[in-house]
Amino acid sequence: MHFVELATREQRSVPHARPLGYHGHCGDLWIHFEERERIGISTVTGEVVWHQEESEPDRHTELVFADGVAYCGGPALSAYDLRTGALVWRRELPGNPGRLRLREGRLYAGTKSGRIYVLDALTGELLVSHDLGVEPVAIDGLGPDRVVVGTYKAVYCLEIA
Repeated sequence: MHFVELATREQRSVPHARPLGYHGHCGDLWIHFEERERIGISTVTGEVVWHQEESEPDRHTELVFADGVAYCGGPALSAYDLRTGALVWRRELPGNPGRLRLREGRLYAGTKSGRIYVLDALTGELLVSHDLGVEPVAIDGLGPDRVVVGTYKAVYCLEIA
């Protein structure tokens, strides 16, 4: 890993033996996600601070990092504490939800078949599920009671009742 201190432009390298794929940052930790593993690596020493494993593959796809938490799409939506690597919550949902977007305490996701999900980001509670019928390419919240979904042909605004 190579770092540049912006104030001084000083460069430094921290050795780490594994190649890095999906990753994010939390304080002085470099968080690395692999097919079945989550690893927290010190950006100061290069040492592994924590290491967690999944029992099934493909639990870490399409990651979104915010406020010390990683949200992952895939066969389930999951939230992980980046300080420890521990699973905070997991919600099994059909269709391999992705296209993740986090806004105002809600996690928005969609599937290729057109299912839209809105979850409470803190607890993983499913707040809304709607079958739009067309694949979303972008999803976002619009205030507390609307979801905007872009597809390849149209933009939809859904109201949460």
